[in-house]
Amino acid sequence: MTEHYLTVQEVAQKLKIKKTTVYDMIRRGNIKAIKIGKQFRVCADEINHVLGVNNNITCSNNKFIICGQDILLDLLCEQANNLCDEPYFVRAHLGSYNGLYAMYLGKADAASAHLWDLETNTYNIPFFKRLLPGNDICAFHIAERQIGFYVQKGNPKNIFQFMDLFNNDVRFIAREKGSGIRVLTDSLLCKHSINPDSKSFEIASSHFEAAAAVACGNFDCAIGNEKTAKQTEDIDFIPFKSERYDIVFRKIDMEKTQVKTLISVLRSEHFSNMLSSIGGYNITNIGMQIL
Repeated sequence: MTEHYLTVQEVAQKLKIKKTTVYDMIRRGNIKAIKIGKQFRVCADEINHVLGVNNNITCSNNKFIICGQDILLDLLCEQANNLCDEPYFVRAHLGSYNGLYAMYLGKADAASAHLWDLETNTYNIPFFKRLLPGNDICAFHIAERQIGFYVQKGNPKNIFQFMDLFNNDVRFIAREKGSGIRVLTDSLLCKHSINPDSKSFEIASSHFEAAAAVACGNFDCAIGNEKTAKQTEDIDFIPFKSERYDIVFRKIDMEKTQVKTLISVLRSEHFSNMLSSIGGYNITNIGMQIL
């Protein structure tokens, strides 16, 4: 089948981001591109990769699979692979809940998460324990991220707090079931005594897709992280919560070379500098063991 390639301008238009952001993502390896003469071309299927559309896990005995949707995991895998004789590390584009479930089923070796627990008002550890029963586990902190509302320029619908999303004239697009943002959304609905099942949402499968849906005017609001908002034209960002982003491993795997390599990269000054240069992450206590 013939592959369809896009120009940088076409990629920027599809993702609703600036051309300079596309070039930065190509330079960092977040978007794979080929160079024809002096021009870059991007395979159309690569946009699905960026948007997190392809969520299938391909199992392989010699691969170490890490679940998660944040692009920092690509950087983590890339840096860890650079220290190995062969490319062991692969990211599976699964949301937090589904990634942990894949790990429980033995289809993944590690999972990242940003899951808020309503009962304890904490992130991740209650879910690690709940979704990985019968497993001794170890968890490490990666970063904190600011999340908030993606709204149209000027915030014409005056969205400043969570329940403003459900005013009658607000078109809200939610994230898919299993994502950390969707768990937060459903939990906050419960906190306000609203049954999440009573709500019917249009769905975006990534931060980029949610931001693009608002930027092109199809929706008034979505919830996502600040980093994506800064890369997207024609939206404003209204912050409302700081979330923790952590990663979990099986304790039995902690002596494996692959895990030791990942932890070493996570704690390295070079990796911290890379995240700082991207922006959007608070990397205080990065690599600290939390469980």
